[in-house]
Amino acid sequence: MTKKDLVDTLADCVEITASKTQIALILDKILETIPRAAEVEPVRFRGFGVFEEKTRAASVRRNPKTGDKVDVPERKVLTFKASKA
Repeated sequence: MTKKDLVDTLADCVEITASKTQIALILDKILETIPRAAEVEPVRFRGFGVFEEKTRAASVRRNPKTGDKVDVPERKVLTFKASKA
């Protein structure tokens, strides 16, 4: 499902009078807010899943084209774990 498909589905299901443009704007704001909120604490949607920021350790990788070693620094990544439901 693409973002456009999601907006179309929401427009059909929602009981308020909102245009698809307004629904797309609301969806954009939600998708922007989740990563920022997850920096502070995990974002839990009961029955859906948990968004959480984790630290990925530094590592040494290989460039597949040249075979040279590349140092990859530690970084923070957003993870999602689906609920059992």
